[in-house]
Amino acid sequence: MAKATAVTDTDQLSLTVDEQDAVVFGMLTDEEFLAQCSRRSIKPQMFASESRQLVVNKAYDFFTKYSKAPGNTILDLFEEDRRKKQLQEEKHELVFGYLTELINQCEKLTNGRPAQYLLQRLDEFVKRRVAFTAANEILGKMGTVEYNPEIVIEIMRTALNELDECTCRSVAEDMRDDELVTEKTDVVTSWGIPNLDEPLGGGLHKEQFVVIQAFTSRGKSQSVIHLAKRAVRSGNSCLVIPTEMSNRIWRMRWKQSVTALTTSEVRQDPKLYQQQRKQIFRRQASVYLLAEEEKSLAVDTLGAVLDEIKQRSGRQIELLLLDSADDLNPPGGVRYREKIERTTAIYTYLKNLAKDRGICVVTTSQSNRGAAKRYWTGSDSIGDDINKVRKAHVGISINAKDAELQGLCATLSFQEHRRTSGCQVLGQK
Repeated sequence: MAKATAVTDTDQLSLTVDEQDAVVFGMLTDEEFLAQCSRRSIKPQMFASESRQLVVNKAYDFFTKYSKAPGNTILDLFEEDRRKKQLQEEKHELVFGYLTELINQCEKLTNGRPAQYLLQRLDEFVKRRVAFTAANEILGKMGTVEYNPEIVIEIMRTALNELDECTCRSVAEDMRDDELVTEKTDVVTSWGIPNLDEPLGGGLHKEQFVVIQAFTSRGKSQSVIHLAKRAVRSGNSCLVIPTEMSNRIWRMRWKQSVTALTTSEVRQDPKLYQQQRKQIFRRQASVYLLAEEEKSLAVDTLGAVLDEIKQRSGRQIELLLLDSADDLNPPGGVRYREKIERTTAIYTYLKNLAKDRGICVVTTSQSNRGAAKRYWTGSDSIGDDINKVRKAHVGISINAKDAELQGLCATLSFQEHRRTSGCQVLGQK
C-alpha cells in the first residue's frame, strides 16, 4: 500500500496578517461582528502573535460580561491588569504597542474590508482547518487496526457537526431523520403519554408559563427531569436551574431517568449511560445546568444567561425549567416590603419572559401540607402566595397519598386558564 501523505497546505489554513488585524479591529469596534466571531468559535490561538491572542481573549471576556464590543476601553482593561500585576510589564508593552499601531491604521483596515467579507473569509478559514484536520486524522489511521468504515464515518460526522456550529449554518443534512419526525411545531416538550399530552394540545408550548405544584416527594423534581429529557429528544435545547438540589445530585437523577437504573446500578455500569445518552442527544440539542454559584441570581438576569448560552454554543434555549423559582431573587431596582411581593414579582417576570422570548418556562412550587390529602391542589393550596398559580397559563397538580406513592401511582390534573381536566396515571411518580 502506498504511504498516505498528510494534507499540509498551510497557506490555505491561515489568514494574512492584514486580514487578522482587520478581524481584531472589527472585534474591538463592532458588537455584531464580535458576536459572529464568537459563534464561529474563532479562538485566540488562531491568531499569529501573542499580542493579538491577548487582545482577542480580552474582547471575548468583555463581550461575555457586557454584551458589547470593548472599543477604546480595551486600553483601560490592559492597564488595570498591569496595575493588578495580572499582566507582566513586557507583555503590557507589547499589547499597548500593538493596539496603538492597530488604531493608527484603522482606516486602512476598514477600507475595502466590509464585515461581511471578513465573516465569509473566516468561514472559509474554519472550513479548511476543520476539513484538513479531519482528512489528516483519517490518513493517520490508514494501515492501522483502527482504520475501518465506522471510524472514518465518525470522524466525518464530527467534522460536519463542528462546521455546523462554527459557521452558524448546516453544511449537510442528516438523512437519518425523517421530515415528519423532525418537523418543528410550537410544542417544546411533552410527557410522552397520550392521556397527559392530549389535554395540553400535544404538550407544553412556546410562550407558555407553567407551574407544577405538589406537596413534598410527589414528583415535582422528577417531572422537571422528564420534561428536559423529552425536550432534548425532540430537538429543543433547555436550561435547567435546580435550586432544590445540587447539580451533582441532579446529574445522577438525570442518569437514572435516562437509563431506568438505580443509583448503584448507574455507578456499576457507566457505559450503559454513555450508550443511552447518544440516543438522547442525537439531534444537536442539549441540556444546560446553571452553575452552582449562579443559582441565587436575580430573575431579571435570566435573559442574559440565555443570550450567553446562544452566543457560546449557537443553540437557542426553547425551554427554561426551574426547580424552583421561589429561590431566585426578584427583579432589581425595587424595594419589596414582604415576601408575597417578591414572589409575585418573580412569577410575573417569568410569565413575561416566556412571552417576550417565545420560549416555554416551567417552574415547580411547593404546596402546603393539606394538599397531600387532596385530589386537586389549586391556588388556595400553594405554599405562600396564591398569585403564583394565577400567573400561570397552565397549572399542573400532582397528587398522591402515601399509600398511592408506594404503589407508584399519582394523579396529574391540568388547569389551562379556567378549563380543568385530569386523569389517573398508573406507574408514574
